[in-house]
Amino acid sequence: MIWQNIKLSFRQMARKKLITSINLIGLGVGLGSVILMLAFIFHELSFDRYHKNSSNIYRITYGNDCSMPYIMGEKFKEALPGVTNVFRIYGLSNVSIKKNGELIKEENCITADSSLFSILDIPLLAGNAKLLLKDKADILISDKMAQKYFGDTNPIGKSLEICISGNPATYNITGIYRHFPSNSSIRADLITNIALAFSAIKNEVLSFGDGNEKSEKDIATSWNMWGFETFVLLSKNAKIASIEKTSTAIYQSNKKGENDKKISLQKFTSMYLHSDGLNKTQALLNGNFGTIKIFEGVAVLVLLIACFNYILLSTAESKQQFKEIACRKVFGASIKQIAFKTFCHSFLIVLLSLLPAMLFNITMIPYFKNLFDKNIDIELLFKPYYLLSI
Repeated sequence: MIWQNIKLSFRQMARKKLITSINLIGLGVGLGSVILMLAFIFHELSFDRYHKNSSNIYRITYGNDCSMPYIMGEKFKEALPGVTNVFRIYGLSNVSIKKNGELIKEENCITADSSLFSILDIPLLAGNAKLLLKDKADILISDKMAQKYFGDTNPIGKSLEICISGNPATYNITGIYRHFPSNSSIRADLITNIALAFSAIKNEVLSFGDGNEKSEKDIATSWNMWGFETFVLLSKNAKIASIEKTSTAIYQSNKKGENDKKISLQKFTSMYLHSDGLNKTQALLNGNFGTIKIFEGVAVLVLLIACFNYILLSTAESKQQFKEIACRKVFGASIKQIAFKTFCHSFLIVLLSLLPAMLFNITMIPYFKNLFDKNIDIELLFKPYYLLSI
């Protein structure tokens, strides 16, 4: 029965080539647009979820501020039993690397604790995992940066002359890691020892603060020197409300005169899309949940237009369909059989329209990536959960 209906549908399409072509192209472009927008939505919703510990990682915020003092991470790790590990990130600006006597400006550079590599899933391609960032002059670079500055040569043990905020120095490469994927909030091609943040903050305070020079030791121990995004790894049974209450008490006891705000723990997997209203540093990439809502609305609208276009074209040939239905009823076909044949034909048209839809996607995704500055991989279109949603 089904195979016979499919054969009849193909014969019908062969007889009505023009209508079939318009249907396939119209539905194909409509579905292709929707699939492309779905790829964007899935990509945005997948941020930071690929880490195995992602559900237990939280960012510390105080009021509407994500910038924390360095000492906070140390104190919370010591005083809060639910906190198993901590890492901090400080974004570096004005970084240049010397190559062949020329300074090349680099954007994605951070300082971080070595615990970053044990908490997050960052594949280490070369180097000793136990000795990462042990010295202030140690750095790690991504495979992309290694290729950029060293080509196919192994850079482990080699050095780079780097100028950070106008201060040139030589740094030793102790590790290479696979670059962060496109759905990561952290976009670092160069990671340095967290101690370098102290000198960067020291220069900023001297240039833009009260003019009084601060020692690096003061910055490391002061509750008034902010700038670090601080993340905690909690145990599976940790009670968030209890940790927030205790950490707020610890902070307020060290930061006198600030009792109107409280410490909150923001999920690592939600900070990319849900950080509106927070005073953020430049260390992490941030998205906008409102943009996803807009894309969802546009996708539904485009899909409805494609559907209505198909319905109108089908209605336009209804006179011919009525004759066919009448003939089938004369020969004894039931209403159920006639309806089933019609649904088979429509389903086959939609299924075939996926071919021009996927061709449309493959053609348009490079332009889409450039237009919205999103590095969406073409492989996303062929993942099982995505194909199922299509």
